[in-house]
Amino acid sequence: MALASQPPFDPDRDRAASGAWSIPFPRKRQNMDTSTVQSLIQQGMPDARVEVHGPDGVHFEALVISPSFAGKLPLARHRMVYAMLGELMGGAIHALSLRTLTPEEAQRQ
Repeated sequence: MALASQPPFDPDRDRAASGAWSIPFPRKRQNMDTSTVQSLIQQGMPDARVEVHGPDGVHFEALVISPSFAGKLPLARHRMVYAMLGELMGGAIHALSLRTLTPEEAQRQ
């Protein structure tokens, strides 16, 4: 049985057909400021005390103290905070280092 002949690989045609050109590359990142990140977390968790640092506009450190974290493992706590930031994570916010504590845990430290 003979194999059907295929046209030679055409990178422009094959990428366009796959949709690879639909996402611009490289994507330009817009910088964020610490007050915006802090405000977004605070809006989603009004009972929290939030401190955010990040002098370069893309790498941030945040301390979030909230009674909402009671009984939750660290991963669940982090997911709660990431949910407040949505699509900004991995885009405008390249990296976020989190410390998530309950008020009781914060008092002990």
